[in-house]
Formats: sequence, C-alpha cells, structure tokens
Amino acid sequence: GAGGVFRVRPDGSGFEILHQCGSVVDDAREPAVGLTRLPDGSLLGVSMAGGTANLGAIFRMEPGGGGYQVLHHFTGGTLDGARGRSRLTPGSRGLCFGATLNGGAGNLGTAFALIPVAEGTAGR
Repeated sequence: GAGGVFRVRPDGSGFEILHQCGSVVDDAREPAVGLTRLPDGSLLGVSMAGGTANLGAIFRMEPGGGGYQVLHHFTGGTLDGARGRSRLTPGSRGLCFGATLNGGAGNLGTAFALIPVAEGTAGR
C-alpha cells in the first residue's frame, strides 16, 4: 500500500517490481512521478510520503533495482520542502532540480537543487 518502482517493456510484457516502497526503515512511500535517469545510469525518484518525518523523500537506485538508497528526507518547515511533487530534472555540474507541494515559507512549497550523493551527504 506504499507504492513501488517497477519496470515493463513497451509492449506491456516483462512486468517486474524493482522496489516496494516502505520496505526499509524510513523508506520513501507514495512515489509521486516517474524516475529520472542520471548520466551514470542510476535512477532518481521522489515521494509524497515516507522518510523520517513522513513528508517524503528522494531516492536513488540502479536500473535493475539494486543499490537502493534514500538521499534526502524532506522535513518541511521554513528550511525544507515537504511532499515531493515533481520529477527531478538534471542540470549542469551534477545538480538535479525539483519542487515540493508543501514546506518553505508559508508552507506553499519549494523549488530545490540537489547533488545526488550518498545518504546523509546530499546537498540542497
């Protein structure tokens, strides 16, 4: 009931679940939009719920489902977003850009930049 990440061939065959959200502690839940492929081939996604504050998270995984890790736990408030709501867009110098539905000044959402690196070290 927490959503997941899957792959399927263009003809509809080969359906496979790669990650069931909520399956690890403080995992992303309710992924909001599709995934973004980075130049190194890994995939990034955002979620509306889950993470340490249940306000969403940003996660990374390999195309086959391995190497899953949460890169950022949204915490809301004036200094962070909440409820990730956009597909991440790759930019220059390794940055990825996205937006949240809530958080920030007035709890009206945020636009953010992230450098997708290992958990606990992600810049924003």
